[in-house]
Amino acid sequence: DSQHPHTADPEEPEKEPRDRDGDFKRPDGVPEEWERKPSDKGEGTKYVDPENPHNDVRLQKGDPQAGHPSQRQDYVKWKRNGQWLDKNGNPVPGKSPEAHVPLDDFIFRPEIFK
Repeated sequence: DSQHPHTADPEEPEKEPRDRDGDFKRPDGVPEEWERKPSDKGEGTKYVDPENPHNDVRLQKGDPQAGHPSQRQDYVKWKRNGQWLDKNGNPVPGKSPEAHVPLDDFIFRPEIFK
């Protein structure tokens, strides 16, 4: 239903999270003015707030061999003012499992950045 983009329709195919080049697409809600860049380690895509470089959303490719289960599937790490956030936008340590949000569970919350 185009009126409610966040409600999943069981009949609808899942949205493909990557474009034709294999890069991650901009998640719903991430402002268009946020700059798209390769992630620092090169295995993902980062969207950075041009008004505050300490705000960003990083999409990382999962590694099935990763030591942490939270890194075995594609995941998101996001920061506000340099502080890592969990999926609900609460501050968490950057290396914690909660800071590695499964891509399928990620919802951008613009109100956090106001």
